Amino acid sequence: MVFCVTNIKSDDTDDQLTVSTAPDGDMWIGINSFHLVRFRNMIGGGMFPHTFVALRNLEEAMIKDKEAIENGRQYHLEWNAALQELNSIKDQNKAEDLEED
Repeated sequence: MVFCVTNIKSDDTDDQLTVSTAPDGDMWIGINSFHLVRFRNMIGGGMFPHTFVALRNLEEAMIKDKEAIENGRQYHLEWNAALQELNSIKDQNKAEDLEED
């Protein structure tokens, strides 16, 4: 079984956050690759769809950060891009809430 593993180092310690996607699509998360916790996908009977999607988003964000570091990122530009993305998500959520009312 081959996993797609993404690690990112803590700002303050040598600890690493690990988020992995298994071949069956399940998401695994852990610290220092120790005691990984699995969140199953929809087909596998997953009970936490929002958490599953958030872990997928976290994995994508970690990959973006790692790529930015490897490409000699400029911190202020990365922070601006990340905050714009967050604000866009918040605006989308507000619009969806208004549609429901």
